[in-house]
Amino acid sequence: MYPDWRRQQREVVERICTDDEKMLVWVAEADGIATGFIVYTLNRKEKTGEVELLAVHPDYQNRGIGTALNQLALEKMKASGMKIATLGTGGDPGHAPARRSYEKAGYTALPLVRYYKDL
Repeated sequence: MYPDWRRQQREVVERICTDDEKMLVWVAEADGIATGFIVYTLNRKEKTGEVELLAVHPDYQNRGIGTALNQLALEKMKASGMKIATLGTGGDPGHAPARRSYEKAGYTALPLVRYYKDL
């Protein structure tokens, strides 16, 4: 469905991480190396925070970095007056580490179906 997904993902990361107006970005590092990051937005009117992107370098996964980034973002959201945190992620195997991290952070998945059709 996404033949050039690497380029598309790179463009999403670049856009999200350079939109200073809306996006809040926190980076995890170990020994001076960026190991992961989380990006979220705040909707002050709705009092909701939304995680836009969470990524942990494959060499550093399963070390609690994603969970720590999630906890940090949730603490920052709460301190900013947000009442609900939301996010969306893929259901494919490639997103399984992110789903585990979100569940560890206390997020609850709701049943949802989104349909697509090639035209």
